[in-house]
Amino acid sequence: MLTDEQSQIEFSKRLQSENFGKLYAFAQEHLKSLRLPTERLIITDGEWRVFPKGSDPKEVVKALSGFHTQWCIAAEGTAASYLAHSDLHIYFSKDADGKPTIPRAGIVVSKNHGITEVRGIMSDETAKQHLDDYITPVVERRLASLPGGEKWRVQMQDMKRLATIHLKNKRGEELSKEDLRFLYEIDGKIHQTGYSRDPRITEILKGRDVKDDLSLVLNVSKEQISITRKEALRGNIKYHYGDLNLRGLTSAEGLKLPESVGGYLDLRGLKSAEGLKLPESVGGYLDLSGLTSAEGLKLPESVGGYLDLRSLKSAEGLKLPESVGGSLDLRDLTSAEGLKLPESVGGYLDLRSLKSAEGLKLPESVGGSLDLRSLKSAKGLKLPESVGGYLNLRGLKSAEGLKLPESVGGYLNLRGLKSAEGLKLPESVGGYLDLRGLKSAEGLKLPESVGGYLNLRGLKSAEGLKLPESVGGNICLDSLSSVEKENLRKQYPHLHILL
Repeated sequence: MLTDEQSQIEFSKRLQSENFGKLYAFAQEHLKSLRLPTERLIITDGEWRVFPKGSDPKEVVKALSGFHTQWCIAAEGTAASYLAHSDLHIYFSKDADGKPTIPRAGIVVSKNHGITEVRGIMSDETAKQHLDDYITPVVERRLASLPGGEKWRVQMQDMKRLATIHLKNKRGEELSKEDLRFLYEIDGKIHQTGYSRDPRITEILKGRDVKDDLSLVLNVSKEQISITRKEALRGNIKYHYGDLNLRGLTSAEGLKLPESVGGYLDLRGLKSAEGLKLPESVGGYLDLSGLTSAEGLKLPESVGGYLDLRSLKSAEGLKLPESVGGSLDLRDLTSAEGLKLPESVGGYLDLRSLKSAEGLKLPESVGGSLDLRSLKSAKGLKLPESVGGYLNLRGLKSAEGLKLPESVGGYLNLRGLKSAEGLKLPESVGGYLDLRGLKSAEGLKLPESVGGYLNLRGLKSAEGLKLPESVGGNICLDSLSSVEKENLRKQYPHLHILL
């Protein structure tokens, strides 16, 4: 009888034969100890089933019953909440009777947001819902056939590469420098589809000598690699593996940081950049939230996570990285004078204190939210073509010169507008839409769909008002008479208009 480890190695070898019958027989004989559905991971033959928006959540629950997917949609209430706004695409591989009953992967497809989630059935005590080694190509093909699937291309490439390395490790093969570079995330974080760190990464790296690996990959001596805070601060360190928490430091005097930090670097206690020499790259976030001035500040060439500069009062002397993988917090800046923003910001961009758009050049893309709540005028404002999160423009009093993105993934706050003159809204708004300041619907063309509530509480008359085809939340029309609201409810019986 083979041990579990021997079974896995032999199983991986037989994967190369591509003989379905032999693989299936081997799985039946040697992998019985693995609980369903992981005992038949190698068998990917099956079919996709689509549970359309508005369909019966009981059908989803029934299809998932008895399997340890750890998907929240296995509960009827959660399935219902998903089906209220999205289609669920679930892939079922074949069971011992050749019927497609074993859930292997799920894709959530929203009309407003496109593909919002991709989930698998691989989990452990710290991570869950990652794609298993064998199902990724099936999911990749499905994503390629769906609108917006190209946005998941990088995740799928990384998941396929991780699966290949995982199987090599199972077979006891030596990992290449390129494999190790990927696993240690030297050139960037591994893009994942599940929650928390993919358990395969930890499994592969378990028992390996970190310094030996990194010395080989980076071509530096082991003495120039640090894995603890004490080692990182001793000087002459080329690379620090992991995070570096120095939030208690109030001065950079005598501070010798590594040339590169693989994880985050927390220096939130610093009030001044005097004497501060930062690493050339930081793989995770960089927290400099205590700095009030950019004088003497030289930032890394790249920051993989968020960059927190929330206390800066002026952009004078500030040179930002070309790209910030996470969010960029500049919430205390009141002027864009001298500000050159990165070409792309992966997370949110917080510029909530800017009073004017004069001299402001925003990134071409903002993956998260964009906060410009203090702008009083859209003069000189050029917004990105798309904003993945919310867009806060609550301070605008007029739509003159305002060109909104084609799509806003989160809420759109325009509560300060007094008139719809010149206002062209996106075709879809993923969250709520706040237009509470409008007194008249004259010239107002609302989006076709609004994912959250619609606030039109300031309208004095329903004349000329045409509501969206779809509104995910309530519609607030507080200032209309009861008669007008009742007429609208009859005209739009599928919408929830508050009386």
